[in-house]
Amino acid sequence: MLQSDKWELSPTLEEALAMKQREGEEKGRLEGKIEGQLEERRNLAKAMLSEGFAAEQIIKLTKLSAEEVGLLKKGLL
Repeated sequence: MLQSDKWELSPTLEEALAMKQREGEEKGRLEGKIEGQLEERRNLAKAMLSEGFAAEQIIKLTKLSAEEVGLLKKGLL
């Protein structure tokens, strides 16, 4: 067995920085996706409010909180 098979080599500083950058980019993409989905649900809730849907229906269908729907209703979000 070769000694290199026993030990995992530590990444170089450059490799470690590149790994952290990729992790950061992945995290940013995920956060952006989540934010986009939330914005979609808020836009749907606004449309539903303008069509006269009850707040309870909007909460159930969009999975937004009662507080968020209330703020949308008041035009604060």
